[in-house]
Amino acid sequence: MLKLESDPSFLDSHTTLEIALILGGVAIGALVVAAVAFRIRSRWLLAATLVLGVVQLFGPFGFTSAALLVTCTLLPVAFWRRREDLRNLRSPATIWALLLAALAAWQVVSVLWSAKVGAAGYGVIFSVALLTAYLLARDVVERDAQGIPAAIAAASPFVIVSALLVIVFRISPTLEASYLLSPVARLFSEPDVALVTRSEIDIALDPLGSLGVFSDVARPPGAAGGLLAGLFDSTTLTNFQNVLDPTKAGGVFLNGNTASLFFAVVACVSAWAMVHGRLRVLHAITAVSAIAAIVATGSKTALLLLVGLPLLALLIAFAVRRPRAGAITGSAIIAAGVAGVIAVLTIKPSLVSSGTLSDRFTLWRIVSDSFPEHWLLGFGFGNWRDHIVDEWTSYFPGVATQIWPPHNLVLQAWVDAGIVALILTLAIVALPLIGSVRRIGEARRDPLFGGRSIGTGIVFVALAWVLLHGMADTTFFAGDNHTLPFVALLSAVALTPSSKLKS
Repeated sequence: MLKLESDPSFLDSHTTLEIALILGGVAIGALVVAAVAFRIRSRWLLAATLVLGVVQLFGPFGFTSAALLVTCTLLPVAFWRRREDLRNLRSPATIWALLLAALAAWQVVSVLWSAKVGAAGYGVIFSVALLTAYLLARDVVERDAQGIPAAIAAASPFVIVSALLVIVFRISPTLEASYLLSPVARLFSEPDVALVTRSEIDIALDPLGSLGVFSDVARPPGAAGGLLAGLFDSTTLTNFQNVLDPTKAGGVFLNGNTASLFFAVVACVSAWAMVHGRLRVLHAITAVSAIAAIVATGSKTALLLLVGLPLLALLIAFAVRRPRAGAITGSAIIAAGVAGVIAVLTIKPSLVSSGTLSDRFTLWRIVSDSFPEHWLLGFGFGNWRDHIVDEWTSYFPGVATQIWPPHNLVLQAWVDAGIVALILTLAIVALPLIGSVRRIGEARRDPLFGGRSIGTGIVFVALAWVLLHGMADTTFFAGDNHTLPFVALLSAVALTPSSKLKS
């Protein structure tokens, strides 16, 4: 069995005095921010969460960034301003908030069987931050609808800069390498950036020059093969970031696919703001920049979703206006899609038996095989690492051992906190998506390409994108830290009936 060395946690990497000083400083700062927040309009508090969502600012707490912590400190004011929601417990908007609160509470309970308190703490903080941003967005949506485009506009310059970084890094991988190795990267990129090495970058940029006759084994596609897996035996842990591949780019992200999700969400948010508010030129520039960044990430799945999801939204909008014609059209499209998939797999079966898709199936099989034994509580935060290392050679023989999460947001919820977390996650994902379809239905009397129809379709596209991406990647029910406040805003819009939107 391969011995797994845990990443040093916050508690393990600081002295008792340092921990006390850091936590004391955070507590004082939280109290100050919470007190000042009561004097600031909700639109600007929402704007702050959106800006922080882009920049993050990582520090001593690992993935728990300053953005998440600051957002959580706004919970008292957010709850106070939406306290009347508790009077209508049957409202989908209130139910969603309660589901988030329930998930956070259950994640606290799951600490009892978790190996890493910090990992469980991150899960709790993520859920609380999402709840906070959602309540703020709800307040703006219902009381100050024109404040939504203003809040989005505040984050637009940061989104544009982030998008330009992806484009520049795709054109010049050497610049991306310089960024990843710089001290600045540890502030704006996730903690794993500290693991990126010069040797990995050299091999990625010039396999032949770096490896000579071994360059062939560095090139096989597929996540399990990886760029370096052929150089290691099956007892060596590897942690290769896919943005090191010259055909991908991430800007401040270490994964091009995750970057594509972020820019898809902000493109939708900006497009929605362009339809519904002022500053249309700024929102248009932001949306176009984000779409260009999606292309520059090199994510093929993102390109498929970029075309497919708007068409699906258009089909739904058409179907609610002409149900019979919509049903016939939808059935024909589904039949054609199934036939196309069968044809492709018949011609090229290797698409399923090799590469990243095969790796996903294998990971999901590892989870399903462990379900009967751990069905109630899952593994607990941090315990999956040991399990996958122990089982790796049985499922990935001859492949370098890697600590991969399940690559599925539903399975990840179960792995971390068991069946209760899985059920809550399914409800949290489904409710806003269903709400977005209902909003499309409410606009059925409007022109198909009218402003309200387009806006409701955009919200559906964004929420569906987050779900579909998370079903085969390492993101959560709200994406990741960066997308969290934007998904909160989209969910608030999706769960608010059109009649309650006030300008």
